Amino acid sequence: MSDDISSLATGSTDALIGNSLLDAFQWRPIPDAVCLDYGAGHGHFAKTLIERGCQHVYAFEPYGTKPNWLDKDWIRDADELPTHKFDWVFLIEVVEHMLDPVAELQRIRTLLAPGGQLVLTTPNAGGIRARLQQFEWREAQNPTHINLFSPSSLEICLRRAGFTETSRNFQPVRYLAKGLQAQILYLLQRIGMDGGLRYIARNS
Repeated sequence: MSDDISSLATGSTDALIGNSLLDAFQWRPIPDAVCLDYGAGHGHFAKTLIERGCQHVYAFEPYGTKPNWLDKDWIRDADELPTHKFDWVFLIEVVEHMLDPVAELQRIRTLLAPGGQLVLTTPNAGGIRARLQQFEWREAQNPTHINLFSPSSLEICLRRAGFTETSRNFQPVRYLAKGLQAQILYLLQRIGMDGGLRYIARNS
C-alpha cells in the first residue's frame, strides 16, 4: 500500500467522508433522536448530521472555534453538556487524543440513553501500514496522538468503560483515494487491514 492511500484513509470528516461513514453504519435519522458530536473539531460532521435530517444535534469541542453556520448547541465546557441523554454519540477521530480513554469513554457512556449507541473511529494500529512502518507510521509520529489502538486493545478499552455490546464495522468508507488506490483501499477495509478502525458500541 502506498503512502498516498494511507494518508487518505483516516482523519478527515468532510461531507463526502462523513456521509459515507454514516452509510457504512446504515445510520438513518430517527424522529426526535438527539445526537452528540463529541470532539467536533470544525463542526463538519455535526453539519453532516444536520443535513442528513437529525433535528437535535449538539457539538462538544473544547478547543475549536464555533462555526458561523451553527447558531446554537456548540458546547466548549464538558460541564455544560445537557443533562438529558443522547441516542447517538459520535467520536470521530478523537479517542486517540485522550489522555485517559477509559475514563472518557465511561463519561460518554453516562451520556447515552439506554440502548443509545456510540459510533467511534480511530487510526488502526493493527493495519498493514502500521505493521510495516511501526514507529515511523505517520499516526505514531503525530505528537497529538497519545494512545493508538489495535482492534483488540480498543475492544478492551470499551469493555473497561462498561460497553458490553461492541461491533467492528468492515463496510468500506469512501475517502479521497481514486482509481487503483480506491480499489486497494476498498479491499483493505473489507479485510480490516486499512488505516482506520470503525466501531459501534451500545449502552445496554
